[in-house]
Amino acid sequence: LILIAAVEGFGRDLYTLACIVNDLVVGSAAVGKIASVLNSETRRAERCKRLSSDGGAKPSTIAGLSSIELERVSFAYASSLSGGGTYAVPSLTLSIQAGQLVCFPLDNKSGASLGTNTLFKLISGCLLPIDGQILVPSRWRILYMPVVPIMFDGTLMYNLMFSERARLHSRDTAYEICRALGLSSHLLYNDDYDVGSNGCCLKFSDRVTISITRALLHDVDLLMISSALDVLGERHGLKVLRYLAQY
Repeated sequence: LILIAAVEGFGRDLYTLACIVNDLVVGSAAVGKIASVLNSETRRAERCKRLSSDGGAKPSTIAGLSSIELERVSFAYASSLSGGGTYAVPSLTLSIQAGQLVCFPLDNKSGASLGTNTLFKLISGCLLPIDGQILVPSRWRILYMPVVPIMFDGTLMYNLMFSERARLHSRDTAYEICRALGLSSHLLYNDDYDVGSNGCCLKFSDRVTISITRALLHDVDLLMISSALDVLGERHGLKVLRYLAQY
């Protein structure tokens, strides 16, 4: 009887130990998955650092530089060159100082507009120039806002306060900027308004306003807006430009 009791006790202890080991295995796997998610931002930052040091798809960043410098920058798409076309960006030399509002006039909606979009993509690092170089201050945050503003599925407040840096600002600050930029009155302070898939429930002008507000809340050092302001009309567009000039 004593032997049987000892074996039963040992069996219970062994079963308990097996359960503990199993919990540890499952727990360690869960911790590993959580760690991979938490470290994703670090990995992305390291990847960007490697791209920058290897001369990847980023303009050269210079510590101590206080302006963006373009030195004889040229770019042409292969289809344009093969067809005997012109350069989208032809040997451009330009200096963009901090605090400047720079506007590029458009002679037409085809060639000139394409050139402006291409220039913005070159500065933001989405494209590499064929000739010349682009020098960017190392600490500048640069945002290129394309013709069709990017909206996230979710609420209005989610779209405004999307980034950690934006959430450092107050809700009232976000709506003050929205009001100054001409956001529709029914959207002001309507935090839970569902913007729909890709902002389908919003007017295009409101999508532009929200995207600009999000950029300002993110404290970007250079905001490049393509032809998105055209849809606002002359009066509204000038209102936005005046606000950006004084911001």
